[in-house]
Amino acid sequence: FASSSKNNFINIWNESGLVKTINTTHSDGIFALELIKEDIIVTGGSTSLSIYNYKNSSLLANIPITDGPVSFVRSLNSTHFLVSTKKDLFWYTTDGLNVKNK
Repeated sequence: FASSSKNNFINIWNESGLVKTINTTHSDGIFALELIKEDIIVTGGSTSLSIYNYKNSSLLANIPITDGPVSFVRSLNSTHFLVSTKKDLFWYTTDGLNVKNK
């Protein structure tokens, strides 16, 4: 599982303890965190949404958010997830492309 704090780090854990720590692009903290697939984590900050492959610690996409901080990220299925800001809801795929703005 994954956890975050008021800093810009994601901590990846398993049954034995801390596996790794990933530094994110969210300099003012992580407001939302969701495990989308076995190896994909989505994080939301005040100005961007980031998609990481945590197994190889790579940033797959960094998407600017212009209408306020990300309130939450929720997995819909293995390929899509929902992102909420103060003003809108967005559907994304795990490759970072906006699918639908509802």
